[in-house]
Amino acid sequence: MRQDAHPHRNRAIVHMLLETGVRAAELCYDATRPEEETGLRISNLILGRTDSFIWVMGKGRKPRTIGLGQETSLAMRRYLNRERGQSQSPYVFLSRGDEPLCVRMLQQCLHALGDWASVPNVHPHRFRHTFAVNQLLNGVSDLVLMQLLRHTTLESTRIYTRAMTQLQARNAASSIVDRMKHR
Repeated sequence: MRQDAHPHRNRAIVHMLLETGVRAAELCYDATRPEEETGLRISNLILGRTDSFIWVMGKGRKPRTIGLGQETSLAMRRYLNRERGQSQSPYVFLSRGDEPLCVRMLQQCLHALGDWASVPNVHPHRFRHTFAVNQLLNGVSDLVLMQLLRHTTLESTRIYTRAMTQLQARNAASSIVDRMKHR
């Protein structure tokens, strides 16, 4: 991760985007949508010893909880303890002082990280896409992915299925004959 003023925050953001598939406005404040609850709140971040998750209000006011793995939980704890400090802001991710990190600043931050890592076209939705394709490659069904992404139609979810390359699909498949042999 590049050296800058917010290395723990940036690592936590990348972890959260890859781990959860949340939309930019579910993670960061969006002033263009005042009628919606945007941005992850401290009260909706649960970092337990054995169970960690976030509660987000999705598009169309559809709430959902999303589990966090150990590495993401650790990245979040490091950010909260080392950079965020004792802020009174209700938002998890901050830009300066108590100001919430907004969607536009998130886009700029990810673009800069992409430039640093020589990865073109880095934006928040690319992480959502990566999350979805990786879930499919790990055997998650379209219906389960639909719930994870909080889509209202299976057709919305199938966009990610079609995005898988032939190589990804071939590598994700397992041999039926090999599985039968081991029974």
